[in-house]
Amino acid sequence: MNTTFGRIDPAMAVPVTPMFDLDFDRLWAPVRRSLVPMAAIVVACVAAALLAFVLIRPAYRAEAKLRIDATAQRVVGTEDATAPVQVADIDRQMETTLLMARSVPVAEAVMRALKLSRDDAFLRAMHVEAAATPAERRAQVLKLLDSNRSATIIPNTRVAGIGFVSPDATLSARIANSFADNLVRYDLQQRAGQSNYAREFLEGELAKIRARLSSSERSANDYARGAAIISVPARQAERTGATLTSDTLNQVNQQLTDAAQRRIRAQADWRAIAGRPALSIPDVIGNSAVQSLVSQASDVQAKLNAAAARHGPEHPEVRQLEAQSASLKRELAQISSGIKTGLRSPLDSAVRDEEELRARLAALRSSRLSEQDRGVNLAILQREADTNRNQYDALLARLNQLNAEAGVQVSNLSILDRAAPPDRAYFPSLPLFGAVGLLVGITLATLFLLARELLFVRLRTPADVIARLHLPVIAAVPVARHDGDQRVENSYGEAIAALHVATDRGLPGSLLVTSASVGDGKSTTIHALAQVIGATGKSVLVIDGDLRRPVQHRLFGIDGSHGLTEVLAGQRTLAEAAQRTGTPGVHLLSAGTLPPQPAVLLASPRLRETIEAATDAYDVVLIDAPPVIGFGDPLLLAVRAQTVLFAISAAAGRVAGVQGALAKLAKVGVAPLGALLTFYRPTHAEEYGYDFYHHAPAA
Repeated sequence: MNTTFGRIDPAMAVPVTPMFDLDFDRLWAPVRRSLVPMAAIVVACVAAALLAFVLIRPAYRAEAKLRIDATAQRVVGTEDATAPVQVADIDRQMETTLLMARSVPVAEAVMRALKLSRDDAFLRAMHVEAAATPAERRAQVLKLLDSNRSATIIPNTRVAGIGFVSPDATLSARIANSFADNLVRYDLQQRAGQSNYAREFLEGELAKIRARLSSSERSANDYARGAAIISVPARQAERTGATLTSDTLNQVNQQLTDAAQRRIRAQADWRAIAGRPALSIPDVIGNSAVQSLVSQASDVQAKLNAAAARHGPEHPEVRQLEAQSASLKRELAQISSGIKTGLRSPLDSAVRDEEELRARLAALRSSRLSEQDRGVNLAILQREADTNRNQYDALLARLNQLNAEAGVQVSNLSILDRAAPPDRAYFPSLPLFGAVGLLVGITLATLFLLARELLFVRLRTPADVIARLHLPVIAAVPVARHDGDQRVENSYGEAIAALHVATDRGLPGSLLVTSASVGDGKSTTIHALAQVIGATGKSVLVIDGDLRRPVQHRLFGIDGSHGLTEVLAGQRTLAEAAQRTGTPGVHLLSAGTLPPQPAVLLASPRLRETIEAATDAYDVVLIDAPPVIGFGDPLLLAVRAQTVLFAISAAAGRVAGVQGALAKLAKVGVAPLGALLTFYRPTHAEEYGYDFYHHAPAA
């Protein structure tokens, strides 16, 4: 039976590294594996870019420069009398200029000026087949002019570049200069057209406003005469004149405000004493009559208390004093109540005054509103007349200015630098094409690397095995650089050392090596482990349990005609079937005759007896099992071995396949002691470690 034992802890097998420690050698490893196809991708992209550079027809770009001023230069002195373009509107002005440069009228002007549509010379120069009809040729020319011209603003300047691209350097310069000239001319035409339109518009508007002004002034005079309103020269600046009613209304309104304030103060004073006893109010207590009565009542009360104490409550003198005291108290209550009632008089007076003033204000307001209605109507008529007069004066002044400027038109556009035929092609550019090809190649190579590493995830390093499978790595066997590579021997020696310390009893009695698929190096591992263990003086029996594709007899170079199959079938004993090999201390029990159903034969109870007998007869029994994926044979063998090692090929081991194989072993209760990574390609740092410290045999 397979038993789970050993002292190898997967957690302990993970090297502890700092959190931000970057192993650039590990990062370079995926690039090194894909270096050839990545280099081929980059070279192909650069070559394609260079080929495109050679095949593309060269094009030349000429550019004329225009200066864009904030305002046009004045000739008469009255042009553009408005303020210069504000900073916030500079960008709009520049963009407007660019739109004008790209407009259809400018392109048509260039076509007419250079006579580009009269013959096929321009179309032939642009490598375009001319259309049959003049209208179609005209459309072709306009399309070529529009698609090959450019208009840009030079950053941080008020200069615009007008360019044109064509296969002919001289043609490009000629058309670019024509675009600049016709853009300035088009701007002048636009300004002239706007000036003519403005004069015609102003003359028509002046006639209309003149009639409205006459009518509005006549209406204002008629209304003032009918309403008996005479304008006072001192009040002409006001919309409505001040009257006695308005002054009285203002005075009454102020008096009402003062009366309301007095009423509020009186009301607040009364609220402060209304709920209090009369004798607790300072104004009541301060009254001389109240003070006299209070004094008399105090004296009588004192006499009453003395008489009552001397004669008793029924004495006539006591009764007389009690009657006198009660009379004084009643009189005191009446007087204090009357004084308290008198304190409300200011509030009542203030309320009456406020009501009277409010009624008077309402009457004055009605009278003032009627007066205002008449004044407002007159003010409306006068305002209309003033508005018409202001408009008439403004339009007349502008018309006089336009008449003075007639025939003098200036533009804020001026040619700063005319285009010259370029001496080199604008497109294509060799550095640009080379850089683009290199950039595209690096990008595609990077995408290829990511796709290869992410979509085809493989277990290439011990760290991959530990991280993805949580399985300790017994040893990593590098790819042999030549026959007798000592690195390979040292790796198997490392595996034997790990097996020695894996259990308290040293090397396990029976060790099975399997893998996920064919070609993972399990058979080679068994052969190498047998040689290393045999060299230590221990007796080793290699059992070739792969009854489908046995290879151990070929590795050891002996006859494989009989072996495990005959032992399980009872035709031979273990001692009869085991054969000596050329390696001292190593015997081989080959697969023997291949059975039709290997799983049925391995399910025989004799398998357990054979392995137990081999364990008793030899120090170590090594079992070569077939791959786990696709067969049940390795499961039957694994449950009979004491220890199981799992061989993983660093060149072809995929995570999904290995995980599936380990899951099948787990279903039968088998947990591999560890993994043996074969065909491992160490990094440069590890290669240095292999070469720097190795066993050198004595000469």
